[in-house]
Amino acid sequence: MSNKQDLPISSSTNSNYTSESNYMKTLIDTKPRSSLGDVSFTSTTSSIVYNTATYKSGIYANQGQEGLLLVLQDALNLYLISSADFNNKVDNNYSITSHVGNAYSVTVPNLTSLSDGTPLCVKFDATSTGAITINPNSIGAKSVVDYFGNAVTNVRANLIANLRYDSISQNFILLGKGGGGNATASQLLSGATATVDAGPITGAMINNGVVTITPSTVNQALLGYYASTSKVNGDANLIAANILKGKSIFGIAGAVGRRATGSIVASHLTGSTIYTNFNTDSIWSSTTAYPVLTVTGLSFLPSIIIATFTNGTLHSFSIYSANPIFSTKVSPSATVVWGNVGGAVGFSYLAGNVYVSSSGFQLPWNDGNGTTDRTFNWLAIE
Repeated sequence: MSNKQDLPISSSTNSNYTSESNYMKTLIDTKPRSSLGDVSFTSTTSSIVYNTATYKSGIYANQGQEGLLLVLQDALNLYLISSADFNNKVDNNYSITSHVGNAYSVTVPNLTSLSDGTPLCVKFDATSTGAITINPNSIGAKSVVDYFGNAVTNVRANLIANLRYDSISQNFILLGKGGGGNATASQLLSGATATVDAGPITGAMINNGVVTITPSTVNQALLGYYASTSKVNGDANLIAANILKGKSIFGIAGAVGRRATGSIVASHLTGSTIYTNFNTDSIWSSTTAYPVLTVTGLSFLPSIIIATFTNGTLHSFSIYSANPIFSTKVSPSATVVWGNVGGAVGFSYLAGNVYVSSSGFQLPWNDGNGTTDRTFNWLAIE
């Protein structure tokens, strides 16, 4: 047994082999060593044949049965070494696909059918645009899914992938697939990381934490993430009764009439026609050259106008209401009441030189039997 030498085997070959036996035979045929003596290998029966005609000329010559056992041990060493080498060759190889759209095909050695767990190592030749299938050796196209059973839609060109066949779902499962999705860096909080369809990303979204927003007269940009306790301040005074008509604040239309104030020097209008009634007559009477208050420049149609004058002893007024609230004995109903406190009070309606419009108004007043013109303060409400 002292003459035995372990067989040195080279594993530098890059060929694909259809079986371990065929691979072993090739090693024996192409890498002969003296330690083998005259040994040949038959792949069909995986049997060792020792050539007795040249037996005695080998390294184990004149050792009889013991020499034959040494030859068989060398052959067994060769088988174990070559078997491991063969497996390494298979594990490290991949086959390149071809494709039509998202349907990929591939040719691999030694594969005639699929069973549960059948491995497939491929290199995709093109990027997919949707759910993919793969058809090995024309056995039939099978869908490719991820760990969760979702269709794989995002393989890229030159991706080397390991697949395993699942006989229950009849799909190939892509092994080792990372995360997925279409999120972008701007949709992920700053500093956080994730793996999506496009690969690893680092978040860029601003984290604002808890924020309280107070409405103002200008837009306030809302960028980034806000914690769930963030809020926009409310105000109990934000109601229609506190907002002018024609204005809207945060969608609430105002109900308060617009207002205008000022002062005006009353005058006598020559040729004016004013219909008056002192609540004792049954008809309206027409008066000319009556004193009036004339205001221009309004931007709304008033519903109420109040004009007053006082000098400490005399108090004059002229009041208009769009709703006839002043009782008279005649028609139309009066909408203007005017006069002096403690003195005569007259009624008028809008006609002749008494008018109210969206650009101004003209109302009668009591001049106190020829007193000089007075300056009235006035308030107009929409």
